Amino acid sequence: MLVGCSQNPELDSVGTPPPVSLEVGDEQYSMTMGGFSWTKKGRISSITSTTDAPSPNQMAFNMEPVLVDGESEVTINTTGDPYLSVYLWNEDAMDKEIPLQENQFTLPNEAGRYIYEVFAEWAEGEGSYTIVFEVE
Repeated sequence: MLVGCSQNPELDSVGTPPPVSLEVGDEQYSMTMGGFSWTKKGRISSITSTTDAPSPNQMAFNMEPVLVDGESEVTINTTGDPYLSVYLWNEDAMDKEIPLQENQFTLPNEAGRYIYEVFAEWAEGEGSYTIVFEVE
């Protein structure tokens, strides 16, 4: 039984999920990757990399918010064709799922700090991404 490194060069680097960014108006904003699971399949075997990370509300504690106008349209950009879910978090826990229409959602009109998680699922795996918006 071999434990540790791969004897198959095509599996030596598992990789990570693609980055996810958000577009608000003409501006593009990167999201911070949280936990993920990603599988690289070889011809006869596969290898999976799984990480753990703090929850989005914990990650947001140290994140600088992106200043935006209320009721801004947000478009999610990534590669591939993942299944996307968006969640609004408060300081304590996940608050609610945000409806998506064609990879877009609308920010609240009320001023405040909002923590969003985008959860993306590809055939190769899944990843969690966090951003903080400050609605002015």
